[in-house]
Amino acid sequence: MPNALPVTTFPHQEELDYGITAEEARINEDNFFRDNAPWNGHLSLLSDRFGIRNLSAQLSKELINLAHQSVPEMKLRVEEALSETKIALGQLPKELG
Repeated sequence: MPNALPVTTFPHQEELDYGITAEEARINEDNFFRDNAPWNGHLSLLSDRFGIRNLSAQLSKELINLAHQSVPEMKLRVEEALSETKIALGQLPKELG
């Protein structure tokens, strides 16, 4: 289901007051989705959308895809700028060179 929204959990205030680490929070989040309905039942088909780790991985993939899509346009702009610069340099008086 490509349009499914991500689902995450966050530490309770007591855990934050205790000073829970990011890794501990991720472990608790993994346990939450593994041990609780409906996440471990019929919604488990969407488990790739559960948790910060999966959200981070998905956003990384999307960012990489966007970067790859942008490369041809960036290359074209660089080539145009280089061409314009070469023309401008060619028009400088010889005394400056």
